[in-house]
Amino acid sequence: MRMIRGLGGTPEGTGPTVVTMGNFDGVHRGHRVILEQVVETAESQGMSSCLVTFFPHPLKVLHPERAPSMIQSLEDRQNEIEKAGLDFLEVIPFTFELAAISADDFIRDHLIGRLKCRELFVGEDARFGRGREGDVELLTRYSKRGEFKLHVMPAVEIDGMRISSSRIRRRIEEGDMETAERMIGRPFSVCGEVVHGEGRGAKLGFPTANILFDGETRPRHGVYACGGPSWTHTYVRVQASRDGGPSAGIRWGPGGHEGPAELL
Repeated sequence: MRMIRGLGGTPEGTGPTVVTMGNFDGVHRGHRVILEQVVETAESQGMSSCLVTFFPHPLKVLHPERAPSMIQSLEDRQNEIEKAGLDFLEVIPFTFELAAISADDFIRDHLIGRLKCRELFVGEDARFGRGREGDVELLTRYSKRGEFKLHVMPAVEIDGMRISSSRIRRRIEEGDMETAERMIGRPFSVCGEVVHGEGRGAKLGFPTANILFDGETRPRHGVYACGGPSWTHTYVRVQASRDGGPSAGIRWGPGGHEGPAELL
């Protein structure tokens, strides 16, 4: 998978594309259904597959006080997206200048013009463009004119509950890792730098390591069973840090291997 930064579009010589767009935070089961359809359609039609996303989250620029915490870092999101087999991931920096572009201009100049989009997959609640004016209704008008074929994907549900990044975020923050895992389709994982603690665990016979999360969405105070490469009987302790934010202590399995901790 090739990453494209900015509004440059696909490299010269690239043919028509099958596109999806959105934040894809958490890359959950609903996201993967869309990605699978994009890749399958592109391969069957002899086109390239592309995901268009924005970074940072638009609310972090326009209304920071309302911006959600992110489930994944951009790097983690990229790694999960790559597993789906897409040809291109376009990351567009979200700025006030970008926010001023009308939905019509974004569709005409970027989706149709630079990306040569021939088929577009979006969720039923897709919004984009200046003032969030772009939606499924607007995309449908372009589709009816023959600009591209539009696929509006319904939300994926488990037990009658719609899967969404916001719901997953709440479950993680509440410590409901079981429901979060079912929605994501894999255990929630954390990565970060291991730093020195106060050595209390070693004195008690349980050597520990303290990890600084690189993500924003963090579990509530508690102790969680977790797993990772070559880890056994491993636990993550999440508690309030001195500055009021969460910190975590990790007990490593035999061999002291470092890596992402998956909260089970």
